[in-house]
Amino acid sequence: MKNFISAKVNDKVWSSLYGFGIITHILDYKKDYPIWVEFAKHNINLTYSINGFSSLLSHQYPNLFWEEQKLDFCNEEPEIDWLKVPIDTPVLVSDFKNDKKIKRFFAFYIPTNKAFVCLANGKNLETATTITYWNHCEIDGEIKEEWLK
Repeated sequence: MKNFISAKVNDKVWSSLYGFGIITHILDYKKDYPIWVEFAKHNINLTYSINGFSSLLSHQYPNLFWEEQKLDFCNEEPEIDWLKVPIDTPVLVSDFKNDKKIKRFFAFYIPTNKAFVCLANGKNLETATTITYWNHCEIDGEIKEEWLK
């Protein structure tokens, strides 16, 4: 990421929260937040560090950039109609969303319990003798168009 050490008054910048703004003041770079930006559309002025961190927001990620950033975290995964997914489809399952995923073969879905039933021990329909129930499931591989809602 480029910093703002070469920034000048009237330079156009972009914030992931407020869109485009104009640098209105630059104080001594030895200060923590020397760059003042006006976001006229939102009627707000904020101060930023030379690395693009806001004085008011989280310091985990920078918020000020020279150009508009394409943010893709809003892209949603396609919604699967699990009643259309065939038996023996490779899946990744877990009890909790952030748990380590385990490879299994899909058996069926129980909508009333929101439970995913898979063939146990990573075996397929020909070799499995038991089934297991899971809270979270995702397709391991290509999602076919006919499986979507």
